[in-house]
Amino acid sequence: MRVALQRLTGDGIPNPNSDVGVFFRQRLKGRRLLHYHFSESGLDNVFLRNGFMLEKHESYGDLVSFQDSNGLHDRLDRVLVEKAPYLTGAAMRVLRSDLFEQTPEEFAVAMGSTETAIRAQESDHDSRLDGLLELTLRQYIRDHKQIGGGGPSCADGEIDDRPFFIVLGIENDEWVGEITYNPPVQVAG
Repeated sequence: MRVALQRLTGDGIPNPNSDVGVFFRQRLKGRRLLHYHFSESGLDNVFLRNGFMLEKHESYGDLVSFQDSNGLHDRLDRVLVEKAPYLTGAAMRVLRSDLFEQTPEEFAVAMGSTETAIRAQESDHDSRLDGLLELTLRQYIRDHKQIGGGGPSCADGEIDDRPFFIVLGIENDEWVGEITYNPPVQVAG
């Protein structure tokens, strides 16, 4: 599968107006991006360390292809559900479309909500989901897709709401993923 490569801005930030974009601008002075920003995921905070190939095409320009794109999306969904400290409206939209292939109306019925409420949450791209909606969504996924565990820990009464990044890569022919609170960059050598 090949899709057009979205060019990064000069400092490697895909969406300079998002919270993640602001965080990146502050952290990237004098550094270069060594990971591919996987903007095709629909999320601003997903990066690939390998498993992709950049190509130049005579007619279409820069292209990118992904190794095992179905496995890539499956791993991203698992990392969101099992490891992400919180979910955003954009993450809910990704999970809804990847895992359930439902319209917002169908999803609203399943979640015991309204289509308007679901659309409002999904369109508020960077904002955290309401706590009850997030817990309901995670439980719905556990019950229907056998993806479970993880998520926020409320043991101490606080949930870490720092910006986080999802870094995915291929290890032993499988996609793996992790959450990091440091931007996925390395100091230029």
